Amino acid sequence: MLASDWENLVDAARAGSAEQGAKRVFTFLADDGTEETLTLAGLDERARRLAATLQAQGLAGERVLLLFQPGLDYVVGFWACLYSQAIAVPAYPPDPSQLARTLPRLGGILRDSGARAILTTEPIRQLAQLIFEEHFGLKDVEWITTSMLSASQDWAPPSISRGDLAFLQYTSGSTGEPKGVMVSHGNLVANASMIAEGMGLDTRMSGVLWLPPYHDMGLIGGVIQPVLSRLSITLMSPLGFISRPIRWLSAISRQRLRGSGAPNFALDLCARRIDAKQKAELDLSCWEILFTGAEPVRNESLRRFSEAFRECGFRPEAFYPCYGLAEATVFVAGADRSRAPTVRAFDRDLFGQGEVAEARSASSMELVGVGRPAAGLELHIVDPETQKECSPNRIGEIWVAGASVTRGYWGREEETERVFRASLLDPDQARTAYLRTGDLGFVFDGELFVAGRVKDLIIVNGANFHPQDVEEAVDHAHPTIRFGCTAAFGLERSSGEVLGVVAEVRTDDPSDLTLAADAVRRTVTERVGITPELIAFIPARTLPKTSSGKVRRSTTRAALLDKSLPTHAIFEDRTPSNGPPDPLAPDAGAGRSALVLLGTDDREAELTRMAFEAIRELNDEAGGALAVDTPVAELGLDSVHVVELLAAMEERCGVVLPMENLARGVTIRQLVRAVSDELDRDDGPTGNERGLG
Repeated sequence: MLASDWENLVDAARAGSAEQGAKRVFTFLADDGTEETLTLAGLDERARRLAATLQAQGLAGERVLLLFQPGLDYVVGFWACLYSQAIAVPAYPPDPSQLARTLPRLGGILRDSGARAILTTEPIRQLAQLIFEEHFGLKDVEWITTSMLSASQDWAPPSISRGDLAFLQYTSGSTGEPKGVMVSHGNLVANASMIAEGMGLDTRMSGVLWLPPYHDMGLIGGVIQPVLSRLSITLMSPLGFISRPIRWLSAISRQRLRGSGAPNFALDLCARRIDAKQKAELDLSCWEILFTGAEPVRNESLRRFSEAFRECGFRPEAFYPCYGLAEATVFVAGADRSRAPTVRAFDRDLFGQGEVAEARSASSMELVGVGRPAAGLELHIVDPETQKECSPNRIGEIWVAGASVTRGYWGREEETERVFRASLLDPDQARTAYLRTGDLGFVFDGELFVAGRVKDLIIVNGANFHPQDVEEAVDHAHPTIRFGCTAAFGLERSSGEVLGVVAEVRTDDPSDLTLAADAVRRTVTERVGITPELIAFIPARTLPKTSSGKVRRSTTRAALLDKSLPTHAIFEDRTPSNGPPDPLAPDAGAGRSALVLLGTDDREAELTRMAFEAIRELNDEAGGALAVDTPVAELGLDSVHVVELLAAMEERCGVVLPMENLARGVTIRQLVRAVSDELDRDDGPTGNERGLG
C-alpha cells in the first residue's frame, strides 16, 4: 500500500509489524561506535507498552512534551504518543551550560502548547528537575519516563481519523517567536507519499540521518518516513556529527548506505574539516541521494562538497535540492533525481526589481532550482501586496494548497486565518484556501526557485535585495569574518531604508576591524550592487540563531538597535564607534597571560595546557579568561562547541570521553580529570590504534 492509503500512522505501523516484523528499520549509531537496533515488530511492542502507560494516565487527546536526546528512546516515545492518541510536542532538553538561551524557548513551548505531561528518560528527568524545576511551573506538569512500562496487552487500540492531530511541530522562529504547527495524521500520510514518490524511495532504500529529531525534516525523515515506507535508517546524534563530521560519511561508506540529507552548513563543514587521510578511507560511490533543503540551497556549497569528495566516488547527480516548511508538513517540491541540480544565472539588476531573466552580462547571480511541486499540491507565485498571481518571470510569495498543508497554528486563530486561509483574487480560485509560506520565489522553465523571505526583503531606493546575497558576499570579504555568521537586514532612516550588516569576527583589533569594514563595503557593493550604511562586528558565537542554526535577522536587528548585542565596533558613515561592552571579554585587570595550572602533576599540567590551546582554537577571544574552574561554556563556547572541545581532547589524547555527561557545564578541571582518568584506565593501544584518532 502507498503511504497515502492509510487512515493514520498507527495503522501503517501495525501493518508493517504484521507483514515485515523482522525488518530492521532503525539503527542508532552512538558516538563511541556502538549500535542499537529496532525492528518493526520491536517498535510496535515497545510503543504499545509505553502507550498503555500514557493511556492509563488519561493523556489521550492531551499534549505531551517530548524531552529526549537523539536515540531510539526518542523514536519509541514519539510512536507511543501516536499509539495512545496523545498529541506529541517534540522538544529537546535545555543545555545547562546555556540556560539563558535554551530555557526560554522550552518554557515558551510548554506554555503555548499547554502540555499536561513530559515524556523523557529517567536520567533526563532527574537532571531537568534538579536544574529547572522552579521554572515555568514545571512542578505542576506530570513527568513520565520510558522505564514506566505497562504490559503491552493493556494497550487499547485508539480510533484515529485522518483529521486527528498527530503532533505539534514548533517552528524554529527564524523570523519571529516559535509557533506550534498542528500536523494531522492525514497531513503526514499524504506528505509521506509525496516524499516517497519524489525521492524514489522503496523498501530497499537504506540511509543515515543526523538531523535533529525535534525538527520537521529530522522527525519526519528519520522517525516517521522509515516506518511508513519500511526503509532501513541509521540515526546519529547531531552533536556527534558536528564534533567529527567524518562519522557521517564513514557510516555511508562502511554500511554502503544509499541516502541521506543535510543543509548547506553541513556540506561546508565536511569540505572544511575532513582531511586527505580520512578521505582516502571513504568510498561514497553507493550514495544515490543527498537531499538538501536549506533556505535557499547554495550552489557554492554543492560545488565545494562535490569537489572535496569527487575522489571518494561522490557524484553531483546525487544532490536532491528540495523545498518545504513545517506549515506544509515538510515537503513541497523536489528536483529531478535523474540529473544533476539545475543551476541558472540570472540578471542581478532585474532581480532587484522583482523580474527574472537569464544573465546576459557580468552582473549575474546563481540560484539552484528545487524542482517541481509534489503531485497533489497546488503552487502559485503571488504578489504579497495585491494577492494576485504574478505574471510569468516575476518574483512573488510562494502560496501552496493541498492535502499536506496543515491546519494552522495551535491557539493562534488570527494568525492561522492570515497565513493558512489566504485567497487569490482570481474568481476561479477564490474558494481555495492557500498557505502563505512567507518565502519569495519564482518559476522558471517549469522549475521552482526560492529567493528568500518576505519579511527579510531589503528595499533600498525601490530596488529589492535579498539578505542571503549580502551575507554570502560578507562571508568572503575578509579573513577575520566567521563564515556563515552574518545577518543582513534593512534599517529605517529619515531618507528611507538602508542596508545594515552584523558579522561575527575573530579579532577585536581596531585596525583589523577597520580593514574588514572597508572590505565588506567593497565586496558587497561589487557583488550585490548596494553599499552597507552600517556594519557591526560582534564576538564569535553571539549572532542570534534558531535552534536549527538559521540566522534570526529580525532578532539581530532589534538587539543591535536596543544595544543588547555585544559589539566590538560599529562602522557607520565610515567612522567606527564603540559598541556596548562585550560580556564575554576578560577583565582588563585580570592579566591576559596568567594560566592557572592544575596541581603539580606533570601530566595534568600538560592536559590543562592542551585544553587551553583547544579552547583558543574554538574561540580565539577566550584569552585571559581561562581558569581551571571556569565552565567552558562561559568562555564563548555554545553547546555545539563544547562538544567540539571534547572531541579535540579525545583526538589529542587517544581516549573516549563520556560526552553526554561532560557536555553539561564542564569546567576545565573536570575535563582534565576525565581525560586523566581515562588514561589511567587504558595504558594499552593509543587512540589511533583503536581507530579513534
